[in-house]
Amino acid sequence: MKSLLFVLLSAFSFAQAAEIGAAGCGLGNVILGAEAGFMQVPVATTNGTSGNQTFGITSGTSNCVDSARVAQLNNFVESNKIALAKDAARGEGETLAGLSQIVGCKSEFGSKVKSHYQQIFSNDNTQEISSKILQVAQNNPGFCS
Repeated sequence: MKSLLFVLLSAFSFAQAAEIGAAGCGLGNVILGAEAGFMQVPVATTNGTSGNQTFGITSGTSNCVDSARVAQLNNFVESNKIALAKDAARGEGETLAGLSQIVGCKSEFGSKVKSHYQQIFSNDNTQEISSKILQVAQNNPGFCS
């Protein structure tokens, strides 16, 4: 029993980014992994019965660190797409300030977004825009943490 408790407590302490399967982050993902296909059924069952997926998303544990940030970024981009595109073209503005906070960048990040405007806003797909914004953030460690 003590070893099971140790495994469960250790699983909750993981804060590193990991691959997330269709069942999402949570205890099931930590223990059983993100293997595609039928394996996602026991992952989802474990996540659902343990009731920890919401906690993981809120607290940034159980492999939910990046998925929570990406979900927040996707929601922000979807809600502010037009204003964000206008501010990104100028390299400054309120939506870029909010974007900088979400992705963990300094306010000067707007100039980097402006220099990659054509690449970021090459289409209207929210997930692609978010992904390209994160790529710019990752490629500019001096501006972003």
